[in-house]
Amino acid sequence: MIKDKRGFTLIELIIVVALLGIVITMGFSVLSFGYKSFNSQTDTTDNQSNVRYAISDITKQIRCADPTKTIVIANGIVNIDEGRVIYKLQGSTLLKNDKQFINGIKEFIPLMVVDKITLKITSQPKRGREFTLTSEIYVRK
Repeated sequence: MIKDKRGFTLIELIIVVALLGIVITMGFSVLSFGYKSFNSQTDTTDNQSNVRYAISDITKQIRCADPTKTIVIANGIVNIDEGRVIYKLQGSTLLKNDKQFINGIKEFIPLMVVDKITLKITSQPKRGREFTLTSEIYVRK
């Protein structure tokens, strides 16, 4: 009787399938981790970008304000040039002249002490990290 030794045994096939399953599971795990990390970093970057844009815009409006008119900061509201531009936080949305300006804001704290305005804005992250930015503006008179 001649034995044909060119085929695979059942044990060899089971071992190959098990090894392929382990390799595929590890590959999927690495891809899944990369995807989650990418999304988290994207959200963090978006949060930082929104906070930086809000601080930049408010600072620009304050610096371009008419020196003959007043800047009033009270109860978390920034009122520039007697109502020309008004910033306030409503829920998690920063409003500019009662229109949606920036979403995802957790905290908006404007303070004015003599000629110094301090703005503190904190983002409200979905998945990324919370981001806080503080800016000080000295008003010239």
